[in-house]
Amino acid sequence: MNMAVPTKSVFADSFIKTKSDAKSFVWNHFGTLTSKANGLPKDLTNVYCKKCFDDGEIKFYKDTVSTTNLAQHLRDCHSILSGW
Repeated sequence: MNMAVPTKSVFADSFIKTKSDAKSFVWNHFGTLTSKANGLPKDLTNVYCKKCFDDGEIKFYKDTVSTTNLAQHLRDCHSILSGW
C-alpha cells in the first residue's frame, strides 16, 4: 500500500540505492532512500520506486511489501513487464 508522501525537501539531497545482489527483477527498480552526502540510508523502513523518484514523484512502500505488489506497480505505472 502506498504511504503518505513526506515533504520533498527530505528528498532533495537523496538518491535511491538499488540492491545489486537481489534475485527478483523488481529490486533493479526499488531501493532504499540514501543520502548523497554520506551514502548512508535515510529510511530503512520503506522501499522507493527509482523510476518514480527520477521522474520527480515519490512512491514508496513498507519494506515488508511482497515483490508481487512491487511488480504490479512497475507493470501498472511504468509498463515494465520483466519477470511476469
